[in-house]
Amino acid sequence: MSCSHPAGGAQAKIAHARALVNEAKGTGFVIAGGDFNFKQKSTYYKLMTGTLVDSWLAVWPDGVGDMSAHGIHRGKVLDRPSSGVWLDKNHLDMKTRIDHIFVSPNVEVLESVYLPVPDSQTDHPAHWTVLRFKPDSIAPPGQGRLNNQRESLLFIREKKN
Repeated sequence: MSCSHPAGGAQAKIAHARALVNEAKGTGFVIAGGDFNFKQKSTYYKLMTGTLVDSWLAVWPDGVGDMSAHGIHRGKVLDRPSSGVWLDKNHLDMKTRIDHIFVSPNVEVLESVYLPVPDSQTDHPAHWTVLRFKPDSIAPPGQGRLNNQRESLLFIREKKN
């Protein structure tokens, strides 16, 4: 598992993405999340998704999620596109997000949710995903196979002091 927040310009972001991808290629299961500071149309994003799966798009392929099942409804109008854009009371467009959770292809994404600003109580939306290790995946060395009852919940949230 990795928590990311690359700082710097284009060279730093490329180096960061390449390092994560190279590390992921030699690892059994990967969960990498955080404020990556890049959007889904960027070179960095394309580099990441060449190896890893974007948990948001795994559930919401068009980038627009229905948050009503999680009790999240349109609140205040969002002033930053990276925090999402409400299309109506329930549908949140996160195509311009910079906060991501990437997983290896052997991890199944069951849910992916954003809680927009200001409800996230920070300057970024809170992002969480519900994952399950795929039962037929080869487990990391020494851990045997995983059964389909084993699920993992990951919360990624930045909080202001």
